[in-house]
Amino acid sequence: MVSYDKQTVNSENFFARYAHRNRLKLCLKILSKVCDHSSTIFDYGCGDGTLLNELSQKKIGGNLIGLD
Repeated sequence: MVSYDKQTVNSENFFARYAHRNRLKLCLKILSKVCDHSSTIFDYGCGDGTLLNELSQKKIGGNLIGLD
């Protein structure tokens, strides 16, 4: 079984990797502008939690919830 990470942001397929990394960057950019430290961010379909992990590291949002 191939991990979620290897199918998306770290895929061997250039196009899949490019698409997922750009989607992630765009989400981070938008959320950093509209969310403060008290915001709750719910990631429905979070997979392995890549987006939520990035948000946590960048201190975006106060309450991060993921459901896959």
